[in-house]
Formats: sequence, C-alpha cells, structure tokens
Amino acid sequence: MDFGNMIQEIIDKIKSEPSLMQQFLKQPVDTVEQLIGVDLPNEQIEQVVSQVMKKLGGAGDASEESFKEHLRDVRPSGDEVREEYEDLGLKGNEKIDDVLGKLS
Repeated sequence: MDFGNMIQEIIDKIKSEPSLMQQFLKQPVDTVEQLIGVDLPNEQIEQVVSQVMKKLGGAGDASEESFKEHLRDVRPSGDEVREEYEDLGLKGNEKIDDVLGKLS
C-alpha cells in the first residue's frame, strides 16, 4: 500500500472541505479511517494520522496541540456561521438567534 499517496489524498480532501477539517480536529483516527475506507491495524492508522497532522501543521511538532494551534483559523467566523444558519432557514429560532448574537 502506497502510504505517501494515501496521505496526500487525505490532506487534499481535508483541505478542500472545512467540515472534514473540523471532524479531523475532533476525531482524527475515525476521520482518516472513514476517508481511506480500509481497515488498517491501529499502529498503521496512527502513523498515517501523525503524518497527516505533521504535513497539515507544517514541518514542526506533530502533536495534536501544536496542530490545533496552527490551524485555529480554520474555524468559521461568527458571520460565516450566521450565514450558514440563515441559508438553512433557521433564522428566527430564539435559541439559535441568541447564540449567534453572542458571536458578534
């Protein structure tokens, strides 16, 4: 199995979809398993996750904390979240409107 190509494909998918990036930040192993569609032994999947984190986060430390710190700008702004909820037709829901008001 060519792990180099697999890792690059995972990175490309994660970079192209913000929701995948969020999912990867929360559950990296599950996200990678979902993306590759192959059941790898834990040791191998953890190596793939580590390489993906390292390549996405730069050449430095591949720890989860440094990765999250490096990618904090991936999170949507309050305006982006507000727009998404309005597009979904949720404007007017008191609880959602209250939360979105706090994002301003």
